[in-house]
Formats: sequence, structure tokens, C-alpha cells
Amino acid sequence: RGRTFVNSEWIYADNDGLIIENLCGFDMASYQDGIDLSRVPADFVIIKATQGDYYTFDKMVLYANWALSLGKQIGLYHFVDTQVSAQEQADYFISAVRPFIGKAVLFLDWENEGNKDNLSAGQYFAKAFLDRVYDATGVKPLIYMSRSVLHSYSWSAVADSGYGLWIAQ
Repeated sequence: RGRTFVNSEWIYADNDGLIIENLCGFDMASYQDGIDLSRVPADFVIIKATQGDYYTFDKMVLYANWALSLGKQIGLYHFVDTQVSAQEQADYFISAVRPFIGKAVLFLDWENEGNKDNLSAGQYFAKAFLDRVYDATGVKPLIYMSRSVLHSYSWSAVADSGYGLWIAQ
């Protein structure tokens, strides 16, 4: 369980002691537009797809297809805006990522933005989004958050439903 450094490499094991393969990757949004995916040594790329019910990264499809053509794994994420219902956002996200369902890992990005206090909406808002995506696609999305958010709020409803976690490091 945990990790150990062996032969200049970190080795990770899950709670059952099974070795977890190390993968190298990065997440991207419009801020990284123009990056040449063929020149980045990465196993995966996690690409911002949508936010709220009003924003879609206009080059998400281009980058997702490009990454797949290079043999990279892909993920697609939705940045939450709790001023819009969880169901509306999930439907908006699903509509944008539909061509990649079964090819991409899906994520909910759970963090504040500017003066928007998304975090206070809590685990049940996040779970409503995750449930809607799962019900509509058959794919269990993961949730992304910082370590401080993980430890500042209860996530039992999300964890007990089997949704995975990506912690910002």
C-alpha cells in the first residue's frame, strides 16, 4: 500500500497491494491552446470540454482526436458552475463529449472560480452531476479537486457511490 522509490522510479500500490502503473500526462484548457501534442512526452491528456451550460472549449474535439491518433489516452472534464443546476450542466457536458464516450475518461472539475463559491454547494450537488452523467452514458466519471477541498468537506456520498477521485498535486 502506498508508494516506494525503486530504481529511480516511484512504484504505487493500491489498498490491496496491487501495483499501479505509472502514467505521465497533463491537463489542458484554452490556456494551452497551440501546444504540439506530438512533442509532449505524455501517456495521457485530460482536456477541458465544458463549463456551466455556456462554454465549450472550441478545440476540444481537435485535441481529443489528435491525442487519440498519437496513441495517447484521453480524459475530458467539465468545470462546475453551481449557479447552473447539476442536471443541466451534466446534459450540456454529455452533449459535447458524446463522440468520445467509451474512448475517454470523464471528469467533474470541482473548484471555485473567481468570486463563484462552487465548493459550498457540497457533495450532493457534485453527486447529482456525476449520477446524471453515469445514468446517461454508462460511464462512471471521476471528480477532480485539491487536497484541501478533499479534507475540508465530507465526500462520503460521492465515495460510497463508487466515483473515483483525482487529487490535484
